[in-house]
Amino acid sequence: MQRNQYLRNLSSEHHQALALARDIKKACSTNEQQDALIKRVEAIFVAELLPHFDIEEQTILPALKRVGETSLVTKTLQDHAHLKKLAKSLAEPGSLVAFSSALKEHVRFEERTLFEVCQSVLTDDELATIDSLHRQSER
Repeated sequence: MQRNQYLRNLSSEHHQALALARDIKKACSTNEQQDALIKRVEAIFVAELLPHFDIEEQTILPALKRVGETSLVTKTLQDHAHLKKLAKSLAEPGSLVAFSSALKEHVRFEERTLFEVCQSVLTDDELATIDSLHRQSER
């Protein structure tokens, strides 16, 4: 998929999230030290995933809502809420695998559907604003 230049940074973060999901699945299948894995996932969730969700919720979703893409906005918010809930219960049996699976599915949805719609219905100026706000939030 050819990604608009203004969405590339967010898309790159999606690739990092997919790598995390893969790492979780691999670690769970080999029974790696669960406590260390849970701490790692929690730290990445707070430091990387939550800020990513925030920038999407503050920039992309309002822009999509303005152009009538409310079903995509609703799905994205539901996914974010579900991932936040799973992240709070990572120590429960099966939660790491459930989190990994949900994260992978969410990223695939955003890459294959949400960002494709963004590229087709939002203007370059709107996308540039999203990118600018994302870069500011990284500082």
